[in-house]
Amino acid sequence: MSRTLILALGLIMSLGAFAQDDVEIERVINGFNSRFALVKNPEGKVKAIRLKKAISTFTIMPFIEQIKSDLLAEQESFNALTPNEKEEEINQLITDLGYNPYDKTADGSQEVQKIKDSLLNLKNINVDATFKQLNQTAFWKE
Repeated sequence: MSRTLILALGLIMSLGAFAQDDVEIERVINGFNSRFALVKNPEGKVKAIRLKKAISTFTIMPFIEQIKSDLLAEQESFNALTPNEKEEEINQLITDLGYNPYDKTADGSQEVQKIKDSLLNLKNINVDATFKQLNQTAFWKE
């Protein structure tokens, strides 16, 4: 008796799972059909799949806004460090790049110092003003 009951319960639950799969498959198919059109040859075989809605304009502005947002967050995070922590983090970055931040005579030491000075100057950069200035030029159009 209990085996029959367990078997019946298992069968009922598996039918529910199949019904959910059918609903999910139908949703996916409808989503595909709303975005794409099938181009068929005279025999009825699919020859190509075309996007129904062509994109007439392309913009990288969402990407640029994300970069701006990331820069502001990094600047805020970097400004929260103490001067010693900033120096340690920059020295670690320079070491990760394969340079010795403490060797002032090595090849590339001048470039390393310029990178270090630039990173330490991040606190003085107004990211919003910089991006606003770029918006007033033809920079983004190119």
